[in-house]
Amino acid sequence: MKKLIFRFIIIIISSVFLLITYLSIIGIETDKFNNQIREKIKKIDKNLEIDIKKIKLVFDPFNFEISAKTLGTRLSLQNSIIELESVKSLISLKSIINNEFSISNIDISTKSVEIKKIISFVRGITKNTKLLILQNFIKEGFLIADIKLEFDQKGNIKDNYDLKGFIKDTKINFLKKHKFEKVNFIFYHNQKETNLEKIQLSYNRLDLFFEKILIKNDKTDFLINGVLKNKNLSLNNEIIKQLFISDNYEVREANLDSRNIFSFKIDKKFRLKDLVINSKAKINKLVITNNYELKEIFPDAKSEINFNNHNIEINYDKKIFDINGSGNVLLQNSNDKLDYIIRKDKGGIKFDTLIEIKKNPLSINFFNFKKDTNDEAK
Repeated sequence: MKKLIFRFIIIIISSVFLLITYLSIIGIETDKFNNQIREKIKKIDKNLEIDIKKIKLVFDPFNFEISAKTLGTRLSLQNSIIELESVKSLISLKSIINNEFSISNIDISTKSVEIKKIISFVRGITKNTKLLILQNFIKEGFLIADIKLEFDQKGNIKDNYDLKGFIKDTKINFLKKHKFEKVNFIFYHNQKETNLEKIQLSYNRLDLFFEKILIKNDKTDFLINGVLKNKNLSLNNEIIKQLFISDNYEVREANLDSRNIFSFKIDKKFRLKDLVINSKAKINKLVITNNYELKEIFPDAKSEINFNNHNIEINYDKKIFDINGSGNVLLQNSNDKLDYIIRKDKGGIKFDTLIEIKKNPLSINFFNFKKDTNDEAK
């Protein structure tokens, strides 16, 4: 009798173990939670429909939870359809045993979706007319995203939602003059802030890389700060014309490494304010035309001025504008050394400059001074 009872207990334990193993690894399929998921989705928008297939339930024996997951789901709003990769939720085992089961969270993963389609979809839900402007600027591109939603006891969406994913191969045009192409970045978004990382883009055929951009929303303004870092950046003629406009010189060539930390605010009327920039750059090569009358001072002055191996630090805010530079300048036959500090504030503009002339001639007629090429002068 004891052996029979012992065998029976072993069979029961083995069966429970096998059942738990089966539910933990393979799981079962059911449509029992479909209506609840539909109701939760309609909490976002009453016209929002979700096409759900059977849900697969997998048991987590360590946390006493059941993971509910469905694949190949579609969200539809009027004539707009978004293909989803999966919809997942965690359900407490205790609530199922007590026949009080309810879904407290939903995780949605999209497939690769056209950005214009997703903006149109969100605009249909939020009724935000500003998204229509954004939709017109974006010409092409794709988005993949994971959305985490939590619900309170009344079934309403909590404010602690999370959205993450990445943007790929996006093209944006602003007023035909500003073209952003090959835009790729990772993003994280919640109610308080938006974090963009590893941003790669081409602006008017100039390749740029941003380490990160953080956007925070307070009551009146958007607070934006970020880091722009580029190595061996060669400026094309179109960008050079936009950045360097002068009647006295023309930039022929520019190549540099730079790291720029910036911050600013944008108010609700899209006005920029409180701009702060800290920029450190190494000019590998900067060639400008020499249209200045310099022959009387520098007898062997060339038609071009070449700055090379040149370090510059720029600090800018609403109170001051500082430029601190040091490096080589090729004005005549060989490199000279140029140092300078330029500071602009409410008191005006101050200059502190030094040029070390090594193997080049120098002539200052009103001092009756001439430097021999073998001498040095400062």
